[in-house]
Amino acid sequence: HGQAKRSKKDYRQKLNWLVDYFGNTPLIEITVPQLIQMRSKIKEKASVATANRYHSVFRCMIYRAIEWGDFHGENPAKKVKMERETGSRLRFLTHEEISQLLQVCDPRIYPIVACAILTGMRKGELLGLVWGNVDLNTNTIYILESKSGKPREIPIAPKLLKLFESMGPRDEG
Repeated sequence: HGQAKRSKKDYRQKLNWLVDYFGNTPLIEITVPQLIQMRSKIKEKASVATANRYHSVFRCMIYRAIEWGDFHGENPAKKVKMERETGSRLRFLTHEEISQLLQVCDPRIYPIVACAILTGMRKGELLGLVWGNVDLNTNTIYILESKSGKPREIPIAPKLLKLFESMGPRDEG
């Protein structure tokens, strides 16, 4: 239900924990206060985000049981609000880390990684970049439609300019 992709191992781990936590309690007997208590127990040792992930697995499990006809009634997890998660810490690669990353890059993806590092472009912007949107005369990359839906211009750093000049420009691609 709208959750980001997670590994089967991650889901299995959370599901096993939920089974251990609730024991043999039938799903129909699990109440909102019990779910709130479960979240509190998780938050004693982990973050709000972790509690939200466990809550999400439980909620999805009940929805699946409803879908399969194995649960009748309202999903109690629906009544418990997910808590606001604090932003993750912002961290930049060091010059040494950038150098190491570029040294181990396959030559086919080196230009993409270098462009990402030197511009901060998003994955979709990088993979959608075409020579028609790169102006080597004005040292500008034109993003016609960004994540916000608005066009934007990105200056081309001198190192990236050298890389672009060594690659092309080409009429297409």
